[in-house]
Amino acid sequence: MKPIRMIEHKLAELTIKKYRLFQNFKLDLTDDKGNPLDTVILAGINGSGKTTILDFISETLSSEDKSNIVRVKLIGNLSEMKKLGDRINSSELNPFPVQKKEISNYIDHFILDNNKFSNVTVREAREAAFDEINKLFNILDINIQLIDRKDGKPIFINFQGKKLGLEDLSAGEQELFIRVLRLKILSPKEKIVLIDEPEFALHPSWQQKILKVYKKILSDGNNQVILATHSPQVIASADVKSVFLLKPNLETKKIDVSMPKYTKGHTINYVLSEIMGADYRDTKINNDIEEYLALIRNGEHETNKGMELKKIINNLDPNSEDRIRIDFALRRFKVLKK
Repeated sequence: MKPIRMIEHKLAELTIKKYRLFQNFKLDLTDDKGNPLDTVILAGINGSGKTTILDFISETLSSEDKSNIVRVKLIGNLSEMKKLGDRINSSELNPFPVQKKEISNYIDHFILDNNKFSNVTVREAREAAFDEINKLFNILDINIQLIDRKDGKPIFINFQGKKLGLEDLSAGEQELFIRVLRLKILSPKEKIVLIDEPEFALHPSWQQKILKVYKKILSDGNNQVILATHSPQVIASADVKSVFLLKPNLETKKIDVSMPKYTKGHTINYVLSEIMGADYRDTKINNDIEEYLALIRNGEHETNKGMELKKIINNLDPNSEDRIRIDFALRRFKVLKK
């Protein structure tokens, strides 16, 4: 049996006989109709094998046909990236440090792409290029717009109408700008795009929307996107049928895979606790809450221990789910006491 089963240019099934953490591991990446998924989310905690699967796919496909894969790494050094404009088949996109001259080259290349094979002026091509980038920024609700270029440097404007240079943007905004620009320049078509930790260095609010941005950039080329993440924000933004949960099994010493019942629209707390199986806050706080609820049920919440726990509980948000649970338990106790 081949380790990789393809349908057209997309990955449909993955079989790993033995590779690092994995033994006799199989992953079906098709929908209910047997068609390969356009987006695959490999989710799990650190050490669950997400990146290992990406490595396996990359190594296996590269040995067969390098023209079918694009590997996107969001950690490393920019100098490792292949030459721009080369329309390479296998690429590594890395973040900062980035030189201003290199940023200028990115913008020049992007403008050239918009100007190539069309009867538009350089100015019109530049405006079209800026508009494409700004549309992606709008998805993320970023209050800056790319409006011009001066001495080879990008010029932005913020919500107050103030002009800013790249150095005036936050580190996250700079990272996002470069990341979006690189993917737009690469513009892969009919490729398998592997992305490890798309949430890297991004604010949580952007993590919730970054999947939509990647899909927007890559869907035009009929690509298949396979990404590895442990971000609950990314998972909560994904379609449930595209999410595969990886978890080490301490008894069998293997990696188990499952699919959640729900993802999209759920709170981050739900994703962390119910899907990822992780506590979304300090374990001691959880224990204190459960102990206080037990004291209420037994009518012992006014003891010294109960009063001690009450002081801790009072530091929680009055509108939080746990405070509501506790208030309900207290009211119920009073009713039953009567």
